[in-house]
Amino acid sequence: MTPTLPADVIEHIFSFLSPRDLIIRTSLLSKKWRDSWVSTNLCHPLSFEISSQNNSSIAFFQQFMKRRREGGASSTVLHRFSVEWCSFNREELLGNLITTALNHHVQELHISLPKAKARLHVPQPNLAIPSLLFSAPKLRTLVLHNVRFTPGQNIICPDLESLVLKNSGRRSAIPSLVFSAPKLRALELHNVKLTPEQNIMALKLKTLVLDNVKLTLQQKIMNCQDLETLVLKNRERSSTDEVLRLYTANLKKLELENYDEEFQLHTPKLSSFSYKEDDTCLEFWFGQIDALSNADSWLDSRHLISKSLKDSLLRQLPVEEALHVRASVKGNPLVLERILSPLASLLKSYHNLRSLELITTVDDIASLPPLASSVIRRFSYFTEFLVLKVVHENTNDTDLQMEPWPKSCTLDNLKCIVIQGLTMSDHQVDFLRLLFSRAVNGERMVIVEEAREYAIKADLWMDFASRVINECPFPNISCQYM
Repeated sequence: MTPTLPADVIEHIFSFLSPRDLIIRTSLLSKKWRDSWVSTNLCHPLSFEISSQNNSSIAFFQQFMKRRREGGASSTVLHRFSVEWCSFNREELLGNLITTALNHHVQELHISLPKAKARLHVPQPNLAIPSLLFSAPKLRTLVLHNVRFTPGQNIICPDLESLVLKNSGRRSAIPSLVFSAPKLRALELHNVKLTPEQNIMALKLKTLVLDNVKLTLQQKIMNCQDLETLVLKNRERSSTDEVLRLYTANLKKLELENYDEEFQLHTPKLSSFSYKEDDTCLEFWFGQIDALSNADSWLDSRHLISKSLKDSLLRQLPVEEALHVRASVKGNPLVLERILSPLASLLKSYHNLRSLELITTVDDIASLPPLASSVIRRFSYFTEFLVLKVVHENTNDTDLQMEPWPKSCTLDNLKCIVIQGLTMSDHQVDFLRLLFSRAVNGERMVIVEEAREYAIKADLWMDFASRVINECPFPNISCQYM
């Protein structure tokens, strides 16, 4: 018995519900609706997350698919199927779950297996993966974590577009998986070993992520004209003089994270660049760089690895385009202080700077005046675009001593300053009054309080905000409680 509504209307209604909601909500309606999900063609993609530690998730998936099959449903398309197996037991059940998902044309498959611990004279267990996985016709995204392949497997993935390998694969099996996917456009390798003959640049990739992947000299000469996004992570400086050289005409986004190897890039269309190391992050954004005057620009990582930005960095990047910069340092604000001089020197000749955001964390709010003054002094050429954001992490400042403010410590022309994490004490009201009195030509001041565990109540925040607005000489103060 089915509802007296057109089939396409019922399918549209069901498309807004997850599998679990589909069963629960229809069971609360009339008898006509109770089992309607069993036989109705569900054209919208379904998603399931399975865990070996959650038997109910396994039982629900099995019963859902069984009821659909017994009800005569002709269409059950799985969009995403994620299985996290935390033990080396029930291998047959794992294989059946994956096979069921593949038989229903799953488009995105995530498989995470336990990591075997290497023991002397003890063979490592290996959970077998159904061979059907490597010939699935509709599979577009495949994520494998701790999955070990058997050499010689026949791997043909005609529609695979995105592949992520984490601690997965033996050296002889990775090539057949990667190079057998003609439509592969995104590849992520995390802690995966490559043999010298494995040239991933032969693929027509648009996105490439290499996390702790050691490359040979031949592999470090990258010539991939289709590549648009490159992410390099967690590599220490090599003992040899090998340099990563990337020649690509379409690279738009480059991200480096704890990457200490030398590299050179020929990237005439680079529009976004970021470098992260521990708690330091430098980010640069550019407009479209098609009109680059110097097509043979080079970017050398050695200017960044030393944390001492050199004048030559932006000299090789397009000066015709608008530039947006963000420098973020968590922890000691002295680290930010050390990069101010080279960054200011580097940006001084860049006339199209449109935004500059400096973010730092302080334990003592009293350290803000000299830091802010140093920022203004060093970046006096472009205070029009400067936003200084200070995050205060010390919740106990009852002993804060207001030291005399040097006359040289001024905030003239500061357009915007953001302070986050204040504890609303009388000391801080006095401090803000003194701080803003030095911001002669300031236009905007923002104080933000986040709703953390120790955050005060909203009414107390409103009282503090009112005092700040009434007592501090600043034309435009905004107090936000988040």
